[in-house]
Amino acid sequence: MRYTKVYTYVYSIGYTDCMAALEHRIRTSREARETLGDTLSRFRSEGIAAEPLVFGAQRKPEAVMIPFETFQALVPLMENLAIAETIRPRIEAGGAAPLSETAAALGLDPADFE
Repeated sequence: MRYTKVYTYVYSIGYTDCMAALEHRIRTSREARETLGDTLSRFRSEGIAAEPLVFGAQRKPEAVMIPFETFQALVPLMENLAIAETIRPRIEAGGAAPLSETAAALGLDPADFE
């Protein structure tokens, strides 16, 4: 799988340890701006396995810079999370009805959907 490096990195040290490690490397916005060129060079050389740049005012995490390849790997996961937020209440409400019942409830002929 193309994204094995990211998953290996995060899971090899554990999610909690990964977040804790990044907290010790939070840069100020100024530092992030000053090291932008070096950060991009690191992203180019390390690719998807590159450590993210976490930064914010007074070293409070407000933003994360990641390689574009990493972003591309995360987009499907973010879409899955958005879909899960939509369907979770439906599932908790009792799941889906058979298509024939839904068609009948809408006044349609269920036989048209077999």
